[in-house]
Amino acid sequence: MSQCVLTWDAGFIMSNIAGNLKNVAKTTMSVGVEWLKTKKRGLQGINIVIADFVELEDFCQTVIRLNYR
Repeated sequence: MSQCVLTWDAGFIMSNIAGNLKNVAKTTMSVGVEWLKTKKRGLQGINIVIADFVELEDFCQTVIRLNYR
């Protein structure tokens, strides 16, 4: 099982106090999508994929392609 959870420390929160979650997701979603592209589906692979702001990057298409591998 794999899980990726973005957890901010106090320094990040203080330096981005006027920011929002979607802006942070814009910088991290590309890393997640690239990671997904290296995975396969099934018992030894990915089973469930969830994310906030799935409209960012190529997330939905990447998950759909994962189902055909």
